[in-house]
Amino acid sequence: MKQRKSLANTLNDLIESGVLSTKQSEEILHAPRWSYTPRELLSYLAALIIAVGVIRTVAAALVDVSETAIATLLYLLALVTGAVSVRLRGKSDIQSRVSEILEIATTLSVAIATGIVCNVADLEMKWSVAVIALVAIGWGLFRSNKSEIVGAILISAGVPTFIVSFAAGLDENNGRLMGLLMVIGGSLLIFQGTRVMGFAFAPRAAGSLYVLIGAMTLGSDFGAAGRAIPLVIGAVLFGVGIQRLAPEMLLAGAFCVLAGLLSIVFETIDNDIAQGLAIVASGLVVLAVLGTQMKRAVSRSKTDAPTA
Repeated sequence: MKQRKSLANTLNDLIESGVLSTKQSEEILHAPRWSYTPRELLSYLAALIIAVGVIRTVAAALVDVSETAIATLLYLLALVTGAVSVRLRGKSDIQSRVSEILEIATTLSVAIATGIVCNVADLEMKWSVAVIALVAIGWGLFRSNKSEIVGAILISAGVPTFIVSFAAGLDENNGRLMGLLMVIGGSLLIFQGTRVMGFAFAPRAAGSLYVLIGAMTLGSDFGAAGRAIPLVIGAVLFGVGIQRLAPEMLLAGAFCVLAGLLSIVFETIDNDIAQGLAIVASGLVVLAVLGTQMKRAVSRSKTDAPTA
């Protein structure tokens, strides 16, 4: 498997080829992904506090108001925040970020209002939540490659919400179904996170976590026969993490492999010393396979080398 170049190696290659100077390379290497002023960050904190206060006040004032009226107010709120978001979009960096925050608020308002409408229509709460999540996921996918954070945040939060509510709606006591859907949903999030999109780390990290939870759920629900499930799924996740050099996938995959291996060893071996030796032997097997693969790669490169 060909090793991917790191950022530092890529910049060094560009310096050697004369594309960049050493100073330009250092500026790129140490530049933050995003830049925020303290004033902007404090403004976000103040806005968050104000938003919580407004929500609490409005919630208290609307205790005796009908659900239909609340849904209508949320839709109207979405129209206002959506209009402001569109107006700010594409301007300065700060205004663009504020635009995306308002866009998230708009999506949540529409999603919650839609869930209330579903509840008024006597749809079960589980399915209402699933509908809310679908609204967030749909808009997140639409905006995933056009936004800085909106798409990534919405799909990362919407997918698990949909999975839990959808699985509960089908059979809330079926752990196998929940685990399977978590693995599938997490895999789809990881795939989405490998595409060109803003804040792609979020869906990759969330997807890795969901795959890990799903694998552990399947492993425990299938009993002794399912001990190997986390091991297999973790190995696949770790392998993809190696290919992508994604630390979040490597961490989740390694934890999953280790959990599956320990579960198998503790279940099949009674002696404590033998358990430790079996775990060490497993690690040595991995190293042996890796050594064999490296020897084959070196041999292949020598065979493919041109002769004089």
